[in-house]
Amino acid sequence: MEFTINIDKFIDTVTKTLTSPSLYWQSFSLILCFIFSYFFYSIIRHNLIQKILNLSTNIREFNSIFKKYFLPLLLPILSLFFLILGYFIYQQFFKETILFSTTIKLIALFFFLRMIRISSNSTFITNATGFFLVPALILHIFGALDPTISYLDELYFKVGKIKISVYILIKAFIVLLLVFWLSNLVSRKSKSYVDS
Repeated sequence: MEFTINIDKFIDTVTKTLTSPSLYWQSFSLILCFIFSYFFYSIIRHNLIQKILNLSTNIREFNSIFKKYFLPLLLPILSLFFLILGYFIYQQFFKETILFSTTIKLIALFFFLRMIRISSNSTFITNATGFFLVPALILHIFGALDPTISYLDELYFKVGKIKISVYILIKAFIVLLLVFWLSNLVSRKSKSYVDS
């Protein structure tokens, strides 16, 4: 029942957004945010970053870390910054912000998955994390995440006197993935420091 109400509420919100001038203003504002992001990305990449790399030519390790970790994340960081800034400015003039909030959530998830991908050698960790987080985000956008969590929590099996729900298993798997990613990252960094 709650799931149906949330879906109906979401469909109602989408219908209102599609039939209102707010959709066009939101789309225009989002395009502006991405244009600003790319503009500043180009300026920073071609001017500021080049100067930083030229200044630190003697520090080879700094250059490699900077190129591997910072550069690939620069555009998503700037996109998030301008989207959040645009969201707060837009909110002062219009009430409906469904496109803005959805886009910010999607870019934030993309940023998180990209960060995991860059910092780990394993595509399995990124793909497995995305496998759970992308549907969770879609359910959240549709307002169906809480009912789904409740449903998964009610599906359980017993091991002796202990009840283990499907939701607990999924949470444990995601935590294990993140712990594996962090331990992999720490061990690789420790090894690189020991070797250097």
